[in-house]
Amino acid sequence: MIHLYESSNEFTIYLKNHIKYVKQCYFDILRPYILKDFDANTDIRCQEEINSHDQSKYSDKEYYAYANIFSGTIDNGYDYAVLDHYHKNKHHWQYWCLVKDANTVIPLDMPIECIIAMLCDWHSFSVEDDSNTAEKWYKKSEKNMILSDNTKKIISKYLKYLNKPLVIEAGDNND
Repeated sequence: MIHLYESSNEFTIYLKNHIKYVKQCYFDILRPYILKDFDANTDIRCQEEINSHDQSKYSDKEYYAYANIFSGTIDNGYDYAVLDHYHKNKHHWQYWCLVKDANTVIPLDMPIECIIAMLCDWHSFSVEDDSNTAEKWYKKSEKNMILSDNTKKIISKYLKYLNKPLVIEAGDNND
């Protein structure tokens, strides 16, 4: 049996690595294209979004619910933690969905910096599973996502750069 302390420690290591991979994806892969396609202010906004990536997962509201996954425990607190995470992190497409009533959800256009952070988030998982690039993940998942046409267009433009797994240096995945 894994105690919460052990699962918390494991989650902390996982979270630090995930954030590092998101940053690496932006700076090593996507930033050159952002600098080519946009002005310096867009790059600054992208960097701000990337540098604050998933910081809410360190909050009490989210941390232990996510850490419990590592001990195999998921309760209804997890759903509230995920909802809190979506509401605090603009790089999730769910943040940009306006629920008008039970049957009407309107996707709003995501700002470029949020789209880029979302792509980096998706692509970060390719470090642990090289078949899980952002491009492949999106192709499998897009039918379940509620996105504006403009957001889809931007995703398609940058997704082509995320078709190979993110490579990290040997021994560089245990902060």
